[in-house]
Amino acid sequence: MVPGKLTKFLPKRKQGPYSFVDILSTLISIGAVLAVPHLWLVYNIPSLVLFWLLMIAAALDIIILVCPDCSNKYCFLCPGKSKHLK
Repeated sequence: MVPGKLTKFLPKRKQGPYSFVDILSTLISIGAVLAVPHLWLVYNIPSLVLFWLLMIAAALDIIILVCPDCSNKYCFLCPGKSKHLK
């Protein structure tokens, strides 16, 4: 819910195929969110397990609740991608 609210502050972007920079910046951002906490969590296994359980729950939440309503036909996770690109 919070990331959706934060996207209102980002500049508007016309829907289109993703560029190399788009993909790279997304991978770097996801990598940072996943890697940086491990610097501390590796010393506390219960917290590390909880972190990964919450990350999995967040991913499932996005895939189950957000993706079906998304209209971005260029998204890799778009359920109707094959319909849009024909």
